[in-house]
Amino acid sequence: MKLIKNIVAISCCVFSFIGNAYSASVCTIEQKAEILAPVTHGNKDSLINCNLTLSPNDVITQRVQFIGNASSNVTLDCNGGRIDMTKARQLGIFSQNDDAVWVRSQLRRGEWHRPEHVTIKNCKIVGGVRVWGISKNGEGKETNASSHKPGHVNRLRSTAPYHTRIINSTITSDKRTHLYIATGASNTLVDSVKFRGYSDSVSLYLGAETTRTTIKNSYFYAGGGREKVAIDASNFNVLEGNYFSGINNGGIYLYRNCGEGGTIRYTTPSHNTIRYNKFYYNKYKGSNKAISMSSRDGNRSYCDDDGRYKIPNSSSTNNRDFAVSNVIFLNQFLNRNPERYMTEGASALGKNTMWGNLMVNKFTNISASTAITRSSHQCRITGNNAGCGFYLGCPVGYEIVGARSNCNLEWPPNDAKTLKLPKLGKMWVSKSSDRTSHGVCLIGKFSNAVSMPIDGIYEGANKLYASCKEYDRNGGDCGINAEVVCAKIR
Repeated sequence: MKLIKNIVAISCCVFSFIGNAYSASVCTIEQKAEILAPVTHGNKDSLINCNLTLSPNDVITQRVQFIGNASSNVTLDCNGGRIDMTKARQLGIFSQNDDAVWVRSQLRRGEWHRPEHVTIKNCKIVGGVRVWGISKNGEGKETNASSHKPGHVNRLRSTAPYHTRIINSTITSDKRTHLYIATGASNTLVDSVKFRGYSDSVSLYLGAETTRTTIKNSYFYAGGGREKVAIDASNFNVLEGNYFSGINNGGIYLYRNCGEGGTIRYTTPSHNTIRYNKFYYNKYKGSNKAISMSSRDGNRSYCDDDGRYKIPNSSSTNNRDFAVSNVIFLNQFLNRNPERYMTEGASALGKNTMWGNLMVNKFTNISASTAITRSSHQCRITGNNAGCGFYLGCPVGYEIVGARSNCNLEWPPNDAKTLKLPKLGKMWVSKSSDRTSHGVCLIGKFSNAVSMPIDGIYEGANKLYASCKEYDRNGGDCGINAEVVCAKIR
């Protein structure tokens, strides 16, 4: 790796020190020539530690690496040029199992040094991209050893790449995972990236203890052997405004790879936001989900491989996924009922917020700028078997995209606390009738005597009816509080 060998010699010229951070200089003509030199067995990797802009016809045939703090604050702007592993594979230098780009931390003199604020943009990448800290994946030797000691999560996150940005690029694979974000990497941005070709596994993988990745405005076209996106023991991520097609094997799955390789997982796939995405369906009518929370819940042979450590609040004591406190809203499903194509496993059931997920026959633009309004009302009645009800409506030009309600079907006087509204997409029955079958709570098309999810198809409705009813020989008592969310989306 020619540039790595020369890193000490050129470091004086590549970086200038500003405050507490290095600012990368522009690559020299000589550095650019070395990076663009044809790949050979003796010259197969290029370290990029300077700002580089390619010409549209330029092709990097070596593996590209951003290593340690020497590559911090560096931008590679391909300007339509390519990073292409094809020639290296033909020469037997790399195989289908090797990545085209690495953004990785470096161990020097017993300390880990991570790259921060690396930007890769306007690139056509043929081969996989991997962002990693002390190990390539959650089963690596260093990560495994760290997981058995206190402070593991903070240790991984403080040594892994921070704020890597991949923007307006195409990643094409024929086997490898297109983009693997591994072992503690944080605040990664994936914006306007097209995933093409095929992967034996997933297109995008968020690995153990990663956090705060944003994936937006991207297109998941690639075929694959599994779901498109795996969120594995990763939290506080945002997936918004993405387009998914060819999702016969699944869309976005949230789980925790308990015990794989003997590594203990601590983070759960929680506090993630999945919004404004489009799921394209054509002929597929199978059972694989577009969004699946707690998709595994210990259903793997290796889940007990970390069991001997018995560390509280980790996969060594509980193999379940605990995909909870996730918020899934305003996603569109082409000609498919979202109720059928979203699911919660046992450890997630009822512990996430889902609302406004729509079946459409044509995609529309929904984003953070979409106008949203709310309407709420409540009623209560005593000594009357007819119950009480009301309509909730939206302004002209808006339609209902979400609702929630709370019913008390054995109403106690002066107890307003029992009608506190639940999360959107839920119909609570805070108190059932003394005889369950004698009471009913209704909101829109949903009615029941007990609590249930109500994230369903509103079919462009501008208003809905909410009511409660309880039967008693002396007249029934009930109360209902309900709210709808309206959006201007067409």
